[in-house]
Amino acid sequence: MNPFFVYALLDSRKENKIFYIGKGHWIRGDGFKHRYYDHLTLAHRGKNGPLYNKIRKIEGLGLEVGFIVLSQWELETDALSEERRMIASIGIMNLTNQTEGGEGPSGQTCSEETKRKLSLINTGKKLSAETKAKIGLKHKGKITPESTKQKMSLAAMGKKHTEESRRQMSLTRKGRIIPEEQRKKISLALKGRIKLPEHLKRISAGINLYWQNVKPEDRGYRYWCKRRLVQARENLLTVLRQIAA
Repeated sequence: MNPFFVYALLDSRKENKIFYIGKGHWIRGDGFKHRYYDHLTLAHRGKNGPLYNKIRKIEGLGLEVGFIVLSQWELETDALSEERRMIASIGIMNLTNQTEGGEGPSGQTCSEETKRKLSLINTGKKLSAETKAKIGLKHKGKITPESTKQKMSLAAMGKKHTEESRRQMSLTRKGRIIPEEQRKKISLALKGRIKLPEHLKRISAGINLYWQNVKPEDRGYRYWCKRRLVQARENLLTVLRQIAA
């Protein structure tokens, strides 16, 4: 299979009219659509620009942004040439592309030294209250279509955080107090949700691992807690069996 490809994003409001032409590189596990998810993710994060504004407008109506692979190429230079040709053919004034195409080699990565410098530049930077308020206003009332949520979930499936990443997230959340209103929203979102048997197995494995590391002198009250969790799990499995029957 040819690894380089030229793709288009489609406006479902206008009979799938092409509004963006791009070039990508096939990635094992993500296939062709990693570029599609990249665009959606940046739009959801509030990035500015004609492309991201259009994506937000389409999804704001509860519609889905279309994606199609137009051609595949063995050489990146050929893919870049085809990208330029397609943009010229449709007309850049009819697209959200900001250039005539052909820039940015695939697979380009920063050296460790460059990564370190970028990290030092951004370390300690904090958004002002005004900037946070602007970002909040951009996202207020935004509705992400269920189909998009499912695609983002599939894209993230199987990916795991590193130990360092988990430690940083833990430190960030430590001491954070969740407002009562947010707790109610979380409770409503989780109410009635049924855990899959695979999920229950992972929970069980986590509980067993936890108890392996508990000191014998601490097992009194904790043992009672464990029994409550086991009973709750058994009740849930009973409900699942009844539904399956």
